[in-house]
Amino acid sequence: MHNEVRALSELISIADKNVAVSFSGGKDSLVALDLTVRAGIRQAVFVNTTIEFEETFHYISIIKEFYDIDLTIARSPTDFFSLVELIGFPSRRFRWCCEVFKFAPLSSYSRKREIDYFVTGLRRDEHFTRQNYQIADTNPLVTANQFNPILNWTTQDVWEYISRYNLPINPLYKRFKRIGCWCCPFRTDEDWRILQEFYPEKMGHLKKA
Repeated sequence: MHNEVRALSELISIADKNVAVSFSGGKDSLVALDLTVRAGIRQAVFVNTTIEFEETFHYISIIKEFYDIDLTIARSPTDFFSLVELIGFPSRRFRWCCEVFKFAPLSSYSRKREIDYFVTGLRRDEHFTRQNYQIADTNPLVTANQFNPILNWTTQDVWEYISRYNLPINPLYKRFKRIGCWCCPFRTDEDWRILQEFYPEKMGHLKKA
């Protein structure tokens, strides 16, 4: 509860700014969104990377209705596989996809809406590269400041919050531990097995690319 009260207090401190939640469809950004709405901020954006699961699009419509908020879907003018034909697939060491399909659409949205802060669901314990992140931070690839209210939360904190308030989660969690682009280079061997079993058409498309 202490984490929750602190996150709400921090969000209320920027509620007088032009703030939007960068909502990914995952559990962490769900908690960030819920806290942000409770703080009186009712604007969000989902970036369609063009390699999203159909279930996520359905989930986005559920979230928009559940919170009755201004939830915009932004995307790059091109699609993922068109760029793959030109420069090849992204890898764990060369993740050009994030810059093109996530950060560029966010920057475009922030310029049009004159956004002061994007609220994210980033957490330190997800990856060692996030150890130096701050609650109020910047991303050099996005033209708006970044606000990370659950930065110090654990995975257990996140799931407990979701359970406490009975929040609607992405149905993809029934199959995957991590939600996001279906052909992300950070997919595990188990993810690829599940993709082959339940989404053979996607795997077929991937093999032809």
